[in-house]
Amino acid sequence: MSQPLHHAPTEADCKAYSALLRSELELWRERLKGEGRFSVQWSPPTSRHSGANGVVQISLTDKASSSRKQTPHEVELVMRELRGLNNYPTVGSEVMSVASDFLLFHGGDYFFVKPMVKRLWLASAAAHDALRIVQTVRSVEGGH
Repeated sequence: MSQPLHHAPTEADCKAYSALLRSELELWRERLKGEGRFSVQWSPPTSRHSGANGVVQISLTDKASSSRKQTPHEVELVMRELRGLNNYPTVGSEVMSVASDFLLFHGGDYFFVKPMVKRLWLASAAAHDALRIVQTVRSVEGGH
């Protein structure tokens, strides 16, 4: 039985998700009377193995877009360290796995690490993820 929503998303899926995430974050910025412009860029996983993750970089910027295309080395190191300590939010086997996304902060930018599973890169996921990111950032910064 084929489960298309459990397959890896295409590059086009990930780019569309990133554009929708930026739009949703901009809506939240307007609702919360915030300032600044968002740059949201997707970085593909470094490998295509089962359990691979894509990374979405979220920056506040004065420019229309950021030139950074790769996940910074420091973020990659944190991801590798978590995986090595068996603290990575993914469990399972070749047949089935359960994975979670997580948000990292580095160098003034947020990095949203997401499993490469199509259902997590849909338009509905972008809207849900934007809300979660806003709630997380506001709780860390002391806003409510």
